[in-house]
Amino acid sequence: MPSFRLTILCEDRLTERFLRRLCERYHHQVQEVVVSPSGNGDASAWVKKQYAEQVKKRRSKNYQKQLGLLVCVDGDEVGCSARQQEMNQALQAANIERRTPEEPIAVLVPTWSIETWLAALCGKSDIVEDHSYKDEAAYRSQARDLFGDGAKDSATCRSAAEAWKATTALLPSLAEAYAEAKRVRM
Repeated sequence: MPSFRLTILCEDRLTERFLRRLCERYHHQVQEVVVSPSGNGDASAWVKKQYAEQVKKRRSKNYQKQLGLLVCVDGDEVGCSARQQEMNQALQAANIERRTPEEPIAVLVPTWSIETWLAALCGKSDIVEDHSYKDEAAYRSQARDLFGDGAKDSATCRSAAEAWKATTALLPSLAEAYAEAKRVRM
């Protein structure tokens, strides 16, 4: 029997694949996936809007046991703490109360993007969070090795999920995510 039945809310399909693998590792059932439509503007803004709706939806089903929400939104240039604040503000703007500590709603924020976490979890030791790697030639070369095609995406996500919490050299946003993921027993 799964520990939790989760709704996943995220920005892109690569993040979805990683979160699904993470759910499998912890024996959680993915009940629903809500992914930002590609090419429709700022994905993080879309996730913030959907977050308020998904929190409201989840709370309307409080009578159901082991029902949770797993959200992942890129920190981009604002970082983890600022993005968490923005998520809280999205709830406030929709007249929805903030999460309580015992609510099974986890908000994970990789800085800059999920690729940063995947690279770190897959053993890239030189990853730091003070800038984005996406525009650098060296990062694109490493990314091709990790995320070259659909098969590599899957293998990368599997390896990263297996390394979740086993990584000793933590990125700050990954360390925060480990604490946040405890809300849904990950």
